[in-house]
Amino acid sequence: QYNKNVVNTESGTGSGQGFGRYTLETIARNSGKDVSELIALLKEKGIDAKPETNLRDIASQLQAPPREVYEMLAGK
Repeated sequence: QYNKNVVNTESGTGSGQGFGRYTLETIARNSGKDVSELIALLKEKGIDAKPETNLRDIASQLQAPPREVYEMLAGK
């Protein structure tokens, strides 16, 4: 019972768990893109984000796994 709420926070596959902690600043740095470019891309999708917004929050708003959102933003 104690872990009931925790179990439902991830997809259960165990993959991509670290992506949720990335911020837009980190994604921009890793992908060689400007953080303002990523913020503009998210704004087009109705997401109001800041450089320090983490991928978990963005993925939740987009109803997509953090890994998919990372790949979309980083252009992978």
